[in-house]
Amino acid sequence: MSDSRLLQQLSSMIVDSSDDAILGMALDGTIVSWNPAAERMFGRGRAEAVGRPLAWLWPAARAAEAEELMRAVRRGERVRREVALRRPGGGELEVSLTVSPVAHGGHPTGASAILRDMSERRALEKKLRDGQVLESLGLLAGGIAHDFNNLLTVVMGNASTLKAFAAPGSREWDMLDDIETAAQRAADLAGQMLAYSGRGMFVLQRVDLNALAQEMAELLRVSMPKDVTLRYELAPVLPKVEADLTQLRQVVMNLVINAAQAIGTRAGTITVGTRLARADREWLAGCVHAADLPEGDYVFLTVADTGCGMDAETRARIFDPFFTTKSTGRGLGLSAVLGIVRGHKGAIRVDSERGRGTTFTVAFPAGASLAPRTRGEAPRAEDPWRGTGTVLVVDDEPKVRDFARNALEILGFRTASAGDGVEAIERMRELGSAVTAVLLDLTMPRMSGDKALPELRRINPGAKIVLISGYNEQDAVRNFDGGAVDAFVKKPFTVDVLRVVLKRLSGA
Repeated sequence: MSDSRLLQQLSSMIVDSSDDAILGMALDGTIVSWNPAAERMFGRGRAEAVGRPLAWLWPAARAAEAEELMRAVRRGERVRREVALRRPGGGELEVSLTVSPVAHGGHPTGASAILRDMSERRALEKKLRDGQVLESLGLLAGGIAHDFNNLLTVVMGNASTLKAFAAPGSREWDMLDDIETAAQRAADLAGQMLAYSGRGMFVLQRVDLNALAQEMAELLRVSMPKDVTLRYELAPVLPKVEADLTQLRQVVMNLVINAAQAIGTRAGTITVGTRLARADREWLAGCVHAADLPEGDYVFLTVADTGCGMDAETRARIFDPFFTTKSTGRGLGLSAVLGIVRGHKGAIRVDSERGRGTTFTVAFPAGASLAPRTRGEAPRAEDPWRGTGTVLVVDDEPKVRDFARNALEILGFRTASAGDGVEAIERMRELGSAVTAVLLDLTMPRMSGDKALPELRRINPGAKIVLISGYNEQDAVRNFDGGAVDAFVKKPFTVDVLRVVLKRLSGA
């Protein structure tokens, strides 16, 4: 076999084995060669394609683009661009296209085209873009909620402190109670923002998803229109999941309420189901921001309705914070659900079509081993316990320091304060062993709580360290060594919360 024939055969093998579609054209644009990748990309065999004009690959409305490309080739130019061509069976296929002249004797005699499917690249770009948006919104929501909780600590804390000077049942007591209640509702809203950011307050325990789903659905049944039927398809045997019970209640409540609103005043059915099944890579890829979760066994919760359903545009936005299709509402329900699910290392999937109802499927890892945190019971208002010694309050927010000092003095403590870690170390050196406890904020300028803690411990090893933060405990203590923190208090908090924590730490 001659060298030229061998080279020709090798070139043909390279073209046939390419993952990119490779076409040969005459100068007038007529297709003269069509490799196997082109057959796969366009769903058309070689016999059908050869002899067709290049414009055959374009939607009819934009066929002139092909002739424009060929004019450039006849001028000896190479053209690179991204174009949308006809997809097999309808729709459009985005491709990266390079058309080059083929010259002989210094003159163009034909053209070659290399087409690469951009679908996978577009999917990766969208995943990256969505991840960046989610991370940015999460940081924004978490930051706002953190600052909001500092303000609410002042409002709720001072209201609870003033109640110590008011007679129960008096007008003043009732007004302070209203302030405290309103602040708590605002704190719940901040909690939703933290849940969206994936930094919600999780108190983990073993949860029976069957019992939880049925309990919440039955509670909500009374508020549903009478023509809405509630059905259950619960697995007879289901492992418990390690989760925050309160947060899972919010997930079920939001999904069932959304289902009822989708049905509206018409007759319809809401089906609540559970099952244990394996989630493979394909299923996880169809979930919201969950393609990186590991394959494995998951406990599934489904809430399906026969309501109005959603089009693709609405489905793409339902988890965006503040997006709502309702005339009233904050649009935080489903974004909080997404944050809760993400915080539990789970996945959520939405299947819906306009006029055919919607199914939300939530998956939680089966057999997770997350250690729950024990929390103290709420104190009674008449608890007479009083503390002794000095408590050092370390927080960069002056009003938070003022409230904490007032509350601690009511509880019998002497107080000192510092605005950051550097100042806290200086105060600890001054006071030494007189300090029995430290209320230590995590996020502060100059020196954060986790950076200041080792030196505070070195100066006064006997002082109890109480970390205070607007974030959940798992995130807040992440940078501390095991055992470095004696207690954790979530902002906003009241004087009664401080009483419970400091009483426990004193051994009383």
